[in-house]
Amino acid sequence: MLDALLEGVQVNTGLFYGVAKFVGVIGGGKWNPDKNSVYVALTQGQEMREGIAETAISILGEKANVMYILETEDRKTKLKDGSATAGKNFFVRGAMLKVMGDDPSVGVTLTDDKGEVTKIDDDDIAINKPSELTLLLPASLADGEYTLTVTTQYSKGNVSLKSPRSASAQIWIGGKPASGGGEEERPGEL
Repeated sequence: MLDALLEGVQVNTGLFYGVAKFVGVIGGGKWNPDKNSVYVALTQGQEMREGIAETAISILGEKANVMYILETEDRKTKLKDGSATAGKNFFVRGAMLKVMGDDPSVGVTLTDDKGEVTKIDDDDIAINKPSELTLLLPASLADGEYTLTVTTQYSKGNVSLKSPRSASAQIWIGGKPASGGGEEERPGEL
C-alpha cells in the first residue's frame, strides 16, 4: 500500500480510500522542496461508514487525569533527585501543570511530614507553562521531606476546568537523604 500510494496509485481498502496529494504550485514544471510537498489523504470507506453507523456509545466517566509531574530540578545544585534548596529556584516538568483558575485550592503547596501546608505565592511562580514551572521556594522552609502539590483548573487551550485537579511529588529541602545500603557510623569508630 505504501509503495502504491507513493507511486501515485489510488488505494481503496474498503476501510479507507487513500490518495497522494501535492501541495504548492509547481513553477516552471520543476519541483521545489521549499514550496512543494506531498501528503496522503485518507477518507473513510464504505465498510468504515457502516461500522461507525452501528457503533453504540457508552460514556464510562471522565477521561483519566493526564496531569503529572515528570521530574524536578534544584536550580542551585542542578540535582534532579527531588532535592531542593529553600529560598532558591526549583524547576518542575510534566504535563498540564499551568497554574490557573479561581478555585481557592488552585496553586502550589508544600506539605511537610507533620501536615503543615505552605502555599507558594503566585508571584513566586516565575515560569508558569503547561509543561514546566519554575518556583521560588520560600526561604523559611526547614530541611526535611515535603509533598509538592500543583493544583490547577487548566485544560488545553487555556480553558478553565470546573473542578481543580492536582499532581504531587516528594521533594527534600536540604537534600535527599541517603537511601540506606551504606555502613552506619558506630560510636568510637572512624
